[in-house]
Amino acid sequence: MSLRFPLLPAFSLVALFSPISIAALRPLTQEERVAQASDIVTGYVRTVKKQVHQKGTEFSDAHYAVQMIVTDIEKGNNVAGGELLKFHFWKELERPRGWAGDAGQSGVIKHYQIIKAYLKFDETKNTFQLLEPNGFDLIQK
Repeated sequence: MSLRFPLLPAFSLVALFSPISIAALRPLTQEERVAQASDIVTGYVRTVKKQVHQKGTEFSDAHYAVQMIVTDIEKGNNVAGGELLKFHFWKELERPRGWAGDAGQSGVIKHYQIIKAYLKFDETKNTFQLLEPNGFDLIQK
């Protein structure tokens, strides 16, 4: 009698307990970003404010508030050209070993950059959020 060891469950256990099993959202394709965004705008980043939120001992996130002067509107009618647009995004800072899940934005917006932002307008809160995980393109540093 031969002993057969099922490989799929064995690999699943290795992946589950591996320290490198961290996974985040895959980047959106350009088509997905255009389809999911309520507004797509280009502009000059005037200010970026960062606030760190600690969630217990092993979790922390950075929440960002951005003010941008809109220079071009590719999609949407929630924003006017020349308007000072405010939007938010977040990025994970700390997670427990082996954690898997959403990590917010894959990059960070900085002061004085020119970016194209793919935004989702939340009508209930009257706010904009960047699409995740790749909700902006850097046009100029």
